[in-house]
Amino acid sequence: MRVLSKIHPDLQTTLDNFGDWFFKQDYSSIEIKRRDDFNKNRSYIECTSLNYLEDALNTPDRFGFPRDAWGVDMLMLPPEKLPKHFNPVLKELDDNLMTFLGARNSALKMYYPPKGFIGWHNNSNAHGYNIVMTYSKTGDGAFYHYDLEKKEIVEFKDKPGQWTVKVGYFGRFSEPEKIYWHSARTECERLTLSYVIYDKNIWENMVEEIES
Repeated sequence: MRVLSKIHPDLQTTLDNFGDWFFKQDYSSIEIKRRDDFNKNRSYIECTSLNYLEDALNTPDRFGFPRDAWGVDMLMLPPEKLPKHFNPVLKELDDNLMTFLGARNSALKMYYPPKGFIGWHNNSNAHGYNIVMTYSKTGDGAFYHYDLEKKEIVEFKDKPGQWTVKVGYFGRFSEPEKIYWHSARTECERLTLSYVIYDKNIWENMVEEIES
């Protein structure tokens, strides 16, 4: 996965408008649940640590989806769990982004509170060519990737008050060399929007257009 050096003005406007709107809302009524499949109540530091990753690497098929997280994926919430005025805005966001990106569906609309996180996982059960867009209020957060070849963790730091766009392929279990282990954590409020494209040519054209 790589961070794009430029963001097309049309995409930038869509992202800025949504971010500005979101952080002006009263979203205190949205319930933020802790996902904790292991019932160990591990911290945001532990769930994005090397020790946690090493445990996950032993059973990769159990970590397609994240087993630990603290935040709220607005994509997964039933409409009645969101303030009513959120639903048309999120639909318009999807319409605009899927049209621009050529994506068939959204994969994530995640709000992270301070000390929010998503633990190590690989999305191998939902493979595809991805675009991941993240906004950080103060830049005190990061996305982490495990480089299988170099056997080291790579950090992509957030930028304060800016959107960053990352693109890359998340491989399936039958492509062990392309499995993409990743996690994220933050000390500040953070938004992540993710979309999947299944056709490589469409995805490559989309990446070129974003950077044009």
